[in-house]
Amino acid sequence: WEPTVGMIEGEYWRVEQAMDQVEEDQHFYSVEYMHLGAQKIWNGVPGFTAEKLEAPMPKYFPDLFSEHPDLHKLVIEGPSLQAGVAAGRFGITFPNAYHSGFSAGFNAAEAVNVAPVDWLHHGLASADLYWELHRKTSVSHDTIFSYDSTNERECEVCKHDLHLSAVGCECCRDKFTCQLHGHLLCSYS
Repeated sequence: WEPTVGMIEGEYWRVEQAMDQVEEDQHFYSVEYMHLGAQKIWNGVPGFTAEKLEAPMPKYFPDLFSEHPDLHKLVIEGPSLQAGVAAGRFGITFPNAYHSGFSAGFNAAEAVNVAPVDWLHHGLASADLYWELHRKTSVSHDTIFSYDSTNERECEVCKHDLHLSAVGCECCRDKFTCQLHGHLLCSYS
């Protein structure tokens, strides 16, 4: 027996190791509930100070930044906040906050990313950032408003979802780009 993605998508149990400092995809809120066991120690940098953390990084780590311009995927040290989440408690991560955590022993927790109405401007900012970095979004910000979440076409160059408009070509009927990258389409066939 093997679990399917659908079976594990909603809830999951895991044994955790110390993790790198990261941001939630697309600056979502994250809510984690600790069911039982040892507490989890969270370290973080609040979202409102994220730009101050990000600004000096290219200067001090130019080689690393040239390879990985998406700072959200890099390891970051020096948290400004620390909190412990015990069994029966919730931990909430706010948009754009960098965070890392480790379990102080065995525990069972579950987490979910959420997008309440006040997330929309954070989501739009992350969509713009992902576009610049040619990084695929986990949820298309535009689709939230157009209700076309079943369309799987994406730009061959920047990986953005193509549900409102797309550029195609006779020579490569199965490939598309966004309007900004249409001139590059045939070079991707």
